[in-house]
Amino acid sequence: MYRRFFLSIVLAIATAIPGFAIDASLLPLLPPDAKAVVGMDFSRVMTSPFGQFVLRQMNLNSQEIDRMGAMVGFDPRRDLHEAILALMDPQSRDALVLLRGVFDVERIYGFANLQGANTTTYKGVRIMGAPGRPRAGRPSSVAFLSPNLMALGMESSVKSVIDRQSGGANPDESLVARIQAAGSRYDMWFLTNGSVSSLAGLSGNPNVSGAMGGNVLQALESLLAGFKFGDTVEISAEAMALTEKDATALVDVIRFFGQMAQSNASASASALFEALKLTTDGRVVRASISVPNQEFEKIISSGPGPSRRL
Repeated sequence: MYRRFFLSIVLAIATAIPGFAIDASLLPLLPPDAKAVVGMDFSRVMTSPFGQFVLRQMNLNSQEIDRMGAMVGFDPRRDLHEAILALMDPQSRDALVLLRGVFDVERIYGFANLQGANTTTYKGVRIMGAPGRPRAGRPSSVAFLSPNLMALGMESSVKSVIDRQSGGANPDESLVARIQAAGSRYDMWFLTNGSVSSLAGLSGNPNVSGAMGGNVLQALESLLAGFKFGDTVEISAEAMALTEKDATALVDVIRFFGQMAQSNASASASALFEALKLTTDGRVVRASISVPNQEFEKIISSGPGPSRRL
């Protein structure tokens, strides 16, 4: 059951589609070696049309979540406010998640101990470790840095954020500025801190990994992508290439793959590809799509994954 508690938090992070102004107090806690950062706001997603759709499809309104909430005083649908995920090592999938919300810390620790959690103390902060042997690529430790701030990740990553809280190394100012800009512009966002090709190890598919390590993506200095949700879903991305020639090549590749995908897509997804707008401005490539929320929900429902099975 304790593992289910971990998984319920991770599931909430992975499925929520948010929008927010970043809590500046979280930024100094991010790892300075982050290769990619994802941001999200649970407060807004829970009330957005697409957020409500996601909750229904992923069945987060299940009795199990209600039961866990009664036991530990924590309901991710209500008590999570915002989150930032930082990826440090794409090969091992080492990542750190910082969650801001309302946590009944003592009840959570007490419940975890009853379920066999391994609790240690580091610099005065208690760290909960999931029972059993940690699995590669999965968060294994949780620490509450305050009643409103939780860190989730591998034990070494959680200890590092405790170090940073007491004055350790912080992320560089340029990365912090990009994160702040992304959070003010998008509801949900993703950005890279360095070459996009460095993230090739994230995919378990060797073909996808090979494509990400290809010449086109190796020529990208950085990538920013984001969503804004409402009655219309707006999706946009901005990539910085090494040269103007690389930017033009990227546009050609996107159009080629878009045409291939369109030929195999549903009618709704095909219309989405047709709505794709691509522009270049020197070394910068911009892509954007606007689609009514109801149509976007249909596209999600028609694709592979849990939404089709529920």
